Amino acid sequence: MMYLKNMKSLIFILALLLAALSLVGRKDTPRIPDYIIQKARALPDQIVTERKHLETYQSDYGKMIQAQDVSQTLAAIAQKENLKEKFHGAASQLDRADQMYANKIASLVKKDRAETANQLAGYIRQTEELIDKAVQDMKYPAARLARIQDIMDHMESFHETSMTQAAGFSGMVKEMETQVIPKVKEDFPNLASKIDERFKPLLDLEKQVSQADSLADSLFSRHQEGQDIDFAKLTDQIDLISREYNELEQTRSKYQKLLLSVYVGYNKILDDMKVEWASRSAVPLYFHKYLFEVDGKISKSRGWVPVSESVYKANEDNLGMAIVSKKVGQFDDEANTHATPPGMAYMGDPKYGEWRRDSNGNSFWSWYGKYALFSTLFAFPPRSFGYNRWNSFHQTYRYDRPYYGSMSDGRRQYGTKGAFTKASSRYRASSFAQTGGFASQSPSVRTSGAKVRGGGPGIRGK
Repeated sequence: MMYLKNMKSLIFILALLLAALSLVGRKDTPRIPDYIIQKARALPDQIVTERKHLETYQSDYGKMIQAQDVSQTLAAIAQKENLKEKFHGAASQLDRADQMYANKIASLVKKDRAETANQLAGYIRQTEELIDKAVQDMKYPAARLARIQDIMDHMESFHETSMTQAAGFSGMVKEMETQVIPKVKEDFPNLASKIDERFKPLLDLEKQVSQADSLADSLFSRHQEGQDIDFAKLTDQIDLISREYNELEQTRSKYQKLLLSVYVGYNKILDDMKVEWASRSAVPLYFHKYLFEVDGKISKSRGWVPVSESVYKANEDNLGMAIVSKKVGQFDDEANTHATPPGMAYMGDPKYGEWRRDSNGNSFWSWYGKYALFSTLFAFPPRSFGYNRWNSFHQTYRYDRPYYGSMSDGRRQYGTKGAFTKASSRYRASSFAQTGGFASQSPSVRTSGAKVRGGGPGIRGK
């Protein structure tokens, strides 16, 4: 009996120890951030709540259609457009949200492993999008009929506003067509076809708005004459005009900015990077620092800029590189987003420098005055850049893949693993270097003066 009693005590103590060890191990295991877990756990309740809302919207809609005071016009529109089908669509979206939670999210929440945080966040976004779509669908039938009824009740006011907005849309387009665009074409005649290509969608949209205005005006006039009209069609024309007018009013400055972007060349340079860790779950937080070169002048980003893990990972090899660049005469949407040595986007363009020949007859790039900063900004060893190497980059790499150059022994010249970058006093003093970043890269530079067989921007000034 004493033996059995001791065995039970020993088993109980071992169980307690195992439980304690499991808790300790759990505490030390990197976990998903609390806010992501909380969002995930809230989803089932959100789905249940929206199912109740769906029942209410569907019931209210049924009562509205059957009410004695509902107009025959609205009842006919509801039947013609099969509005009640929207409720089936909403139910389907919520079913898919339920399946997403059960099949994807629940298991990740239960495991609570930090390495699945991004995957879980993605599933949460997808589920939230399904719920949002369901809410839109369930609200649409009543909102659609209410909108049509509102226009029926206030036709003159809506007609006047619609005509004003259609004229305003046309005016904004004409302003760009007669003022902004001719100036850009005059300064950059070689861009005329590209400008027309970018402006054509607006001209096409202006035609749509004009047609909608004409149709709305015709319907309104027929109604004034006592004729029956299609109020749903009238509503659609008024809403199209209003939507496009408001959107253009908000975006025309962006469109003009795109047109005027041809006057500016720039380099966005990755100047430093670091990783920090969240206190609770050891989930990494990623940061960049940038330099901005615009028209030969340098400015810095204000402190550390948070970036996503995907952006950080995509640029791990790009320290000291221009990760976005373009020259004068290019639109912002034509900027090169493949990493290149700073200034590479400008080379070969007579606005920035010229090709010269050295004493041996070899062609190299020579920067004009203010652009000579590319020679000294990073304290890279003095080098000229030969035409043949630049032409190889221009034909093979540009807008297709990053360009890091190559030493005679195969090592990179530029970027995080580049010999020139590691030799630079600027980047040896960076947070990235001070926290051991270079130690995890390729072997250190043996000599900064090794012969090159690839290349980056030259450093000679004029």
